[in-house]
Amino acid sequence: MILTNEERETIIRYDHSGDECNIYTCDRTVMTKLDKLYKCTKEYSDGDGIYAKEYMTRRQLISFRTDVNYKPEYVPQRTVSNEHLAGLQQGRQQKNIS
Repeated sequence: MILTNEERETIIRYDHSGDECNIYTCDRTVMTKLDKLYKCTKEYSDGDGIYAKEYMTRRQLISFRTDVNYKPEYVPQRTVSNEHLAGLQQGRQQKNIS
């Protein structure tokens, strides 16, 4: 079976209450990496060979990282009125005089 690039998917499934994580993949490069890390629990094949595999692992081993180029959305700082700023500056001046 020849899969298109869109069909070569990897699905990671786990639930909040369980400790196990199931990974299903049709991507040959992901299969090669996972074969080195985890035991294959199920293989899907046809006359042409294996086209997908499932792996089982612990949910704690799955992690998500931010992109290196990710910049969080800008959150504006609290705005301060001119009157409040003037009061702060006056307070600082009084401290310096004393």
